[in-house]
Amino acid sequence: MNIDINYEKTHFNFNYFSICRKQLCSGIFWRYDYFNDGNYSVGNEYSKLGYSGNAEDHDYITRIKGSWKRSMSVVKQFSDLGVPLNLKCCIMRSNVRSYHLVADIAKQYGAMPQFTVSLINSLDGDKCVSRYLQLPQDALELVLRDDRIPLYVKEQSKRPVEKPRCEAFCITPEGNLQLCCAFPSSLGNLRNETFFNILQNNKELNWWRNVTLDDFEQCGKYEYCDYCNLCPGVNFSETGNPLTPATTSCQIAQVRCELAEKLKLGNDPLNGKTVQECLSSIFKEIRQILSPIKNIKIKTQYGFGYVLKSF
Repeated sequence: MNIDINYEKTHFNFNYFSICRKQLCSGIFWRYDYFNDGNYSVGNEYSKLGYSGNAEDHDYITRIKGSWKRSMSVVKQFSDLGVPLNLKCCIMRSNVRSYHLVADIAKQYGAMPQFTVSLINSLDGDKCVSRYLQLPQDALELVLRDDRIPLYVKEQSKRPVEKPRCEAFCITPEGNLQLCCAFPSSLGNLRNETFFNILQNNKELNWWRNVTLDDFEQCGKYEYCDYCNLCPGVNFSETGNPLTPATTSCQIAQVRCELAEKLKLGNDPLNGKTVQECLSSIFKEIRQILSPIKNIKIKTQYGFGYVLKSF
């Protein structure tokens, strides 16, 4: 069993987990300086969310002045202690020209860089991520030619789409048991019943075990589906139904499919240049693009709220 803790959202006593790690594989996800008390004895893997190797870009995205400096301080301390590190980076408009620097930092500290181009909208109905942060197609094609990206596209990137497997459970701070951290649908609450009882007597879980690819509404029915990283959790987050495809996933799959076809015809968007050289030549400064946009009031399923549209 593997225990992963989002320390930004949970504040457990670390002495407890230092006992747990004797028998369980454990990992901690954090944003920046939550470990300033000097206690580094817990877990055997740490994941750090880093938006850029450039301090200005990183602080610009987090909206916290000095967050990059604090993040790098923690990364260095864990590296000095020999703790395995993963540096996770979401590639978006704001950091598309500097995301690659995260790989350089990872190499410097003996960490593993993890990049993703799949951005998910928030559960409150706000669509700002897909509207304003998702990469446009020309930039996405270039990033997908970076072999450090899990969805990297080459001529033979096609693979038959399959029903995804849920290989890990997630326990929220409230005690709700989820199929995955990306699948916010509760199977039950561990405060009210045991883990074993939920696994054995849960209608929703039994239903999911019997789901096949044919049950999905559109998945697997189009040519571009063979280029999709099908995730029912992303589907559920966007549509409220794990069997209804998320538009963001379909868009990325379509871009990957079209890019693969271009490569087969010898039309590489890189045209002999590096990914970074191409991005620098086509992508405008994101702050100039978004600076005219003001705060606007939107209605979500949780009521009205103000969302910052300008960066």
